[in-house]
Amino acid sequence: MTGVKDTVLFTAIHDFLMVYLPNQQRCSPHTIRAYRYALGALLDFVTKRRNIPLSKVTFEMLDRKTIIAFLDDCICYNKNTPASATITKQKSSEAGKTLRNVLE
Repeated sequence: MTGVKDTVLFTAIHDFLMVYLPNQQRCSPHTIRAYRYALGALLDFVTKRRNIPLSKVTFEMLDRKTIIAFLDDCICYNKNTPASATITKQKSSEAGKTLRNVLE
């Protein structure tokens, strides 16, 4: 992806999804897809909250406060309890598509 502000972040995401999970952890394609959706939803949350394009997201933006706000948003959106918080495909589909384009 050209113009990415934090290449380390996107390289780490790529390696996590394309190398670590399938090769080192032997995760199923379904598990990897779930991680992809979750990461996509997180990145989508950050871009909307900060009103920035995906290419401007950095590791520093993924701090504890942001992660907690993201999880709270997932709980409220899905009407889940903290123990069963999930990320729906509907909520993460846009970010998932964008993340897929970044990684492929």
